[in-house]
Amino acid sequence: MTTTESTAPAAQGSDATSASSPANNKHFRKALNYLNANNLGQLKAVHTHTSVGTRDDDFYTAAIADEVYTRLALFNDICVGGVTAKPTQDTTQIEITSLAVLPAYRHLGLGTLLIDHVAEKGEAAGVRELLVANVGKDERAFYTARGFVERDGGFVKTLAGPVSA
Repeated sequence: MTTTESTAPAAQGSDATSASSPANNKHFRKALNYLNANNLGQLKAVHTHTSVGTRDDDFYTAAIADEVYTRLALFNDICVGGVTAKPTQDTTQIEITSLAVLPAYRHLGLGTLLIDHVAEKGEAAGVRELLVANVGKDERAFYTARGFVERDGGFVKTLAGPVSA
């Protein structure tokens, strides 16, 4: 299953597009995709080329097993990012264990798309908080802008939870 977000072509005569940025091109597509054994190498490559770095085999085995939170971010059908997350011992919390987007594809909304996916699935499961334990100084502004607050050496975002009737 793939979640897709596409742009529409600019109106005729519009000067809203620019060749200098992929986000401003006439057509581009952002999507989320499941992680599986066939595309695992793509997540490993993203991790290798970002501050996440490589992880051990147990990490990737758990990521493949998770069909709820783990997703790859695609830009025009190319894997450029990913998120992995897992429930904590306290079942009202989900920990984002890795969030990575290749540098050339940042500031296009892909990281936000990944976080929103985890938050949406978490809220549906009754999760109250998203946790991020290891946040580098370069990522602090990103998380703060998305509603996370610093707490106990990490970052936490309170979720709304499921709507009850």
